[in-house]
Amino acid sequence: LWGLKYYPFWHLFAPGDTDVLGIPVKTMSFLDTVAKGQLPNVSFVDPQFALADDGTGSDDHPKADIRRGERFIADTYHALAAAGYLDNTVLVITFDEWGGFYDHVRPPQVIDDTDPASVDHTGNSSTPTDGRLVPDYTQLGFRVPAIVVSNLARPRVASAGPFEHTSTLKMIESAFGLKALTARDANAMDLRQVLRQEVTNRVPASAIPTSDQVPGPADDAAAVCSVTSVQSVSPVPVSRRGPDSATRGPAPSSGPAVTGMGKLARRYSKDPAG
Repeated sequence: LWGLKYYPFWHLFAPGDTDVLGIPVKTMSFLDTVAKGQLPNVSFVDPQFALADDGTGSDDHPKADIRRGERFIADTYHALAAAGYLDNTVLVITFDEWGGFYDHVRPPQVIDDTDPASVDHTGNSSTPTDGRLVPDYTQLGFRVPAIVVSNLARPRVASAGPFEHTSTLKMIESAFGLKALTARDANAMDLRQVLRQEVTNRVPASAIPTSDQVPGPADDAAAVCSVTSVQSVSPVPVSRRGPDSATRGPAPSSGPAVTGMGKLARRYSKDPAG
């Protein structure tokens, strides 16, 4: 994805994984590196991208089975937790774009000193929206989810921010005493603001589902959701206007599954301190 110039730094995610480019990777896998306590100060962990329409990707892109993505995150978290990293390590889970969903919040603008003349805008040869050939680097896009996982993170923090992608870079810079690269990260809100100075309450390993607890098929390729899967149909909305129950549709779902991440979400939603 990033080009061959980063090849010396590539690590496969798990032992036995193969590289999609057909280039042999001889470095230890991410999981083995974590288990041996040899994780670098900064790492980027990418999922398996959905290059085909068979649903086997774990990147949450369309046509990928999102249960694969849940397992990828679970394996990453438990690897760090089991190796004792979460007392002094921050795992930031986020996305590169918002997926096309509606957002009622107007994206704000930021300070950015990027010179458009120094950037290659050819991309994939497609024309940007509204005919803009050069993007406005001061304009943020729609919001994306961001989860900060660490024993230093405050529980159930929801911050208005506005944080943005360079907020993670700002946190790295402030943690290691590095200078800002551009005006963009120099003026970004530091994601470190959601952390505490000391570890107080460690999260029990049993509180976070493991990948084998995520509902759905683990290895059965035929059971993975893909482009050929039959789309599910939502139940008919239940009418609340008339007393005639015979004209009503099926009863609404009782909510998320009571296993895996659904069980965890339901427990936290009932927590009066949340």
